Amino acid sequence: MVKDSATLTPTLKLQHLLACVEGDARGTSKNIEVNGDNFEVALTALSRRYENKRLLISVYMKRLLYMPKVTKK
Repeated sequence: MVKDSATLTPTLKLQHLLACVEGDARGTSKNIEVNGDNFEVALTALSRRYENKRLLISVYMKRLLYMPKVTKK
């Protein structure tokens, strides 16, 4: 994983992170200035938003409960 790379500077790690995110995650990190100090800031913001287990369970349950019915042919 990029965050564990000893050969990359924090600035390069942040550039890589920002290049990889898309959709809603892009909006979470779009206002973060690219510099070495902000890699941890961006990673923390994304982790808080997308590693929220309660939110993930809620989203998955809604998807399961509102799936279209399967019909036999």
